[in-house]
Formats: sequence, structure tokens, C-alpha cells
Amino acid sequence: MDAQFNSSDTDSPASQLIAVPRCDRWQIFHRLKELEISCRCLADGRLEIATHSFTDQLQVWSVLHQLSATRSQLVRLLERSWSASA
Repeated sequence: MDAQFNSSDTDSPASQLIAVPRCDRWQIFHRLKELEISCRCLADGRLEIATHSFTDQLQVWSVLHQLSATRSQLVRLLERSWSASA
């Protein structure tokens, strides 16, 4: 998945154009809507996502990572999270 930030200013919305497989696009779109992150599907198959804060950007990364990471990568991330909170 290819992400392109159009703005690096964290005080104003940053627009990202993300190329995602069409089979994953709707799942990503609906999850971002649940997180109240503005996004829309473009005719060429990409998603346009507007982030307004670092937290928004982190949530977008998390949603994309869940779909693009391998199972073993996700397991390692979860194990590191558990060990850090212990």
C-alpha cells in the first residue's frame, strides 16, 4: 500500500492518497469512518484520507498495518505491546 502525504503541517489537515487493493478498500474506508476520520473513495481505486492530528495519522497507519502486515508481524507487535505494559 502506497501512502503519500500532501502536507506535513500537523496543525492543518493533511490529505493522503493511498493506493489499496480494491478488495481491502471498503474495509479500510468503513473502519476509518468508524474512527471518525474523513475519507472518500476515488474513481481510480485510491482512498483520499484527511488527517487532522498525529492521532489520526497513527490510527490510519494502524488500520493499514493490520491489513498489510503478515500474521507473524502482527503477533510480534502484540507480544511487544504486552511485554511493554507488564
